[in-house]
Amino acid sequence: MENLFFNKSINILIYTLYLSNITLIDIDEPKEQMTVIMELVQSWKDVRLRWERQNWSDITSIFTRLDKIWSPPLMVFGASEVVQHRDQVSRMARIDHRGVVDSHIPLKMTTNCNMNMAEFPFDNQICEIQIGLPSFYASQFEIFLQVPQDIAQSCELGNSAWHVIDIIIDSEKIRPKDYMTDVIKTAVLKLHLKRNPMYYMYMIVLPTFIINGISMAGVFWESGEKMERLTIGLTHIMTLTFILGIIADKLPKTAVIPLLGKYIIFGLVTMIFAMIFSTNLDKLSISKFGGKRYKKTHNQLRGFFIISFQFINWLGTIYVLWRFMDFEETFGDKKCF
Repeated sequence: MENLFFNKSINILIYTLYLSNITLIDIDEPKEQMTVIMELVQSWKDVRLRWERQNWSDITSIFTRLDKIWSPPLMVFGASEVVQHRDQVSRMARIDHRGVVDSHIPLKMTTNCNMNMAEFPFDNQICEIQIGLPSFYASQFEIFLQVPQDIAQSCELGNSAWHVIDIIIDSEKIRPKDYMTDVIKTAVLKLHLKRNPMYYMYMIVLPTFIINGISMAGVFWESGEKMERLTIGLTHIMTLTFILGIIADKLPKTAVIPLLGKYIIFGLVTMIFAMIFSTNLDKLSISKFGGKRYKKTHNQLRGFFIISFQFINWLGTIYVLWRFMDFEETFGDKKCF
């Protein structure tokens, strides 16, 4: 049987993948999965398919259906779903006179992506796509992945929620758990993703800041009864708890509290202290001064608490804004939103 391999001297298959296009479709944070559409061109050499072009009217290349020839069994490791947009019958291959075969592979795949959500929504993630030939031993082939410069620098790879700021090519060897099988050699495509935080700034941070400011002023309102102040405080806590639940549905169930969650919890704790001081404001005024000076002291304490809690509210929001500006500056070299 004739040798199939590209390099006869070392008897290995040289398998090359060219990334012609990649588009990010979705990031499912709770499931920690990434869905992309990839356009790959695979290339290898099969010496059984070569011919002397001088003997065949100087024909340098031909096209045939891919299922008519042998092709390496490509596999995406760690993928929960891989769909080829074109079935095997309609896929074509180009063969040149040297036996080099080129074939286009359109894929839609969903792969696992471990995420660190501690900085959410000012986070960036690196998601990997591992591609290999599981039917070959690692010593029997070399796999290469090439990404054109115009694709790596394109601003059209992401979507409105995520932006692909870099594409990293790497290689990795996977050793099966039973240690009875040879290591599996893979080509690794790493997508460095940056989240667009503007949605959360407009829809979470800004409303939370306004709700905190109004509610903290309301619990110290001069004409309000104690029960009315408690109602304002409890309504505020329920509102922020609802917002916190919305965020929790968007994130994986881990022990790490994201930055945005800490900001909302900070507002909840601040409101609890505001309610404590508000409901005991009369006692604080009487314990310090009584009689004629009670009303003046009461107003002074009320003004002091309003200013103090508003300052705390501003302080927490300014910190979030600072983190937002630092995040945008860090990844500001490539803006595509």
